[in-house]
Amino acid sequence: MIEKQIHHAVHEHPLIYGTIGTVGVVLLWRGIWIIADDVALTGWESVIISLPFLFTLGISVTCFFGHACVKAFMNGALQTSHHALHDMAENDRELKLLIRKKLDAIELDLHDMERNLGK
Repeated sequence: MIEKQIHHAVHEHPLIYGTIGTVGVVLLWRGIWIIADDVALTGWESVIISLPFLFTLGISVTCFFGHACVKAFMNGALQTSHHALHDMAENDRELKLLIRKKLDAIELDLHDMERNLGK
């Protein structure tokens, strides 16, 4: 019963939900790591034992953080990316305009210099 109350309370906050889930997974992983050290498994033995589990279960980041958290992060990243591209395009336009003005001024100066040399 308390599990449902806690789940409902944190489920509405994907970052907190993901963080708590991640801490749980890391602590579980740490415990397994220590057990593997106690049993004296080599690195290759650990990989050979773990890969079938991971591939069979299809474990991914979304399982740890939940689809809502990953989706919210991706939407935020895409929006940030869109805004950054818009800002870069605006800066590009402003720089082109500034360069054009400078080139026009240089061109006028050159014409003045040519006229003065021709006299």
